[in-house]
This record gives sequence, structure tokens and C-alpha cells, in this order.
Amino acid sequence: MSEFNELINDIQEEVREGLHTALIGRVARVGNNTADVKPLQGAFPLLTGLPIIKHRYEYTDTLDTDSGSGPTETREVEGPIYQVGDTVLVVFLERPRDGKGQRKHSLEDGIVVGRLA
Repeated sequence: MSEFNELINDIQEEVREGLHTALIGRVARVGNNTADVKPLQGAFPLLTGLPIIKHRYEYTDTLDTDSGSGPTETREVEGPIYQVGDTVLVVFLERPRDGKGQRKHSLEDGIVVGRLA
């Protein structure tokens, strides 16, 4: 029975090793709404071409900056803006980003969801 338990434990560990949920990394490159991220924990490879989650904000700005009053303009901006060296949280999708294949929680399917302060 002991050998059987060891076999089951080994199988469970192998499954856990291939199941990725989230990790903290450092941005190595940014461009075209994607980033390359070097994980800070474990012996993971550089994660390349990860999509970046962007948020859309709307704010109202006073056009007369001297008086602080007068006409206003509502603008829409996107953010956050990521820079090389930022520490970010990467999550891994349950299924492939491109909808092809059967992989689950793969390092290939990471998305940058936010910057850590």
C-alpha cells in the first residue's frame, strides 16, 4: 500500500507542477499592449507577449486652469501605463487565450492584470 500511496502522491505533485494560477513578475519589455515578464518566484522562463489588461477611465477637466472654473471637457483615458521594471501580477487563464487546444492554466496563457505598488 505504501508504494501505491507514493505513486498517487507523485501523480498529484506532477499535476500541481503544471497547474499555474498567478504569479508576481517584473516587466522586461512593453509594446503594442503586450509585455514580457520575468517571474520573480520559481524557475520559470521569461513570459513573452502577454496581453496587458487596460482600464478605461472617464474624467472631467476644467478648461480654465487659472480660475479653476468655467467650461469643462470630459475625456476618456486608458491606463494603467506599464514600464520596464514594474512589478506586476500575472494570472493564467483556465483555457487557451486563442481558443485553440486543450491546455489548462498554461504559462502560455498569462495576462498582466495589474501593477503592484
